[in-house]
Amino acid sequence: MPRPPRVHVPGGFYHVTLRGNHQQDIFRAPADRRRWEDVLGESLERVGALLHAYCWMTNHAHLVVQVGDTPLGALVRRLASRYARWFQQDIPTTGHLFERRYGAQLIGTDSYLLAVARYVHYNPVRAQLAAAPDEYPWSSGRAYLGRGGPPWLTTSRLLELLHHQPILARRAYAAFMAEQPAMLPPADVADVTPPATGAMAPSVSGADVRVSLEQLATEVATRHGISVATLRGGGRGHGHARLRALLAWEATRRGAATLTATAAFLGCSVSTLSQTLDRLRRRSPELLVPATTGDDRTVRRGTSVEKVKM
Repeated sequence: MPRPPRVHVPGGFYHVTLRGNHQQDIFRAPADRRRWEDVLGESLERVGALLHAYCWMTNHAHLVVQVGDTPLGALVRRLASRYARWFQQDIPTTGHLFERRYGAQLIGTDSYLLAVARYVHYNPVRAQLAAAPDEYPWSSGRAYLGRGGPPWLTTSRLLELLHHQPILARRAYAAFMAEQPAMLPPADVADVTPPATGAMAPSVSGADVRVSLEQLATEVATRHGISVATLRGGGRGHGHARLRALLAWEATRRGAATLTATAAFLGCSVSTLSQTLDRLRRRSPELLVPATTGDDRTVRRGTSVEKVKM
């Protein structure tokens, strides 16, 4: 029977695995992994995808990829074919380097996204290649602790799920990794909760948990002097796009909605909203500060649309 087609969700997250054909090695030396990373960086830019976590083992590779408007298959085919041609150019073989069917698991929740990242980073420990995830040089584990990383790696999305302040988010990540999961839970039952003790606890109050996406949209629109209708697509300027990204940040931080649900509410694509949010994190992190409550309204630094320039 023919295999079912891959499901393409613009802006969706996928756990991707590529394995050597017949379990053969796909990396022989450090130079192979460096070449793989060069091809990967170029391929991510070409198709407009983001990489949030990775691990290069000896005979297989793990990637946590967020796609844009281009389906995942375009990225995987480009990466695998270009690397395989380079890898096999000086060895006498005509067979396939990779298994024909790569693995791709759609990640549906933030909790499962964290579970997958932890599973990926623990691969070398389970294989007894390293005593701890951050000791393995060919994964993104060390980058999540602030020890540098390749330019094509995005760590802000996962870290922000743990805490809105980068330093505390890295501490929360370290505590989260210390739980040492044995296996990845099934996608339909995963319910992973980050550490909730001391300064490492996610910044979510009881009131935040109960807030709805509609309430948050009203808060953001009122705070910046526009209507909810304008926020939901009526305004096309850079400032309005940025406010929509701000709403997405508030919604995911406070547990009101996922990025996908927020994009549907706003009438825009997940990939566009995700890209705008990533720019907001890089260029104006001072705006991503939890709001404080005044006498009768919520206030935040940077309170007008005029101040929210791209």
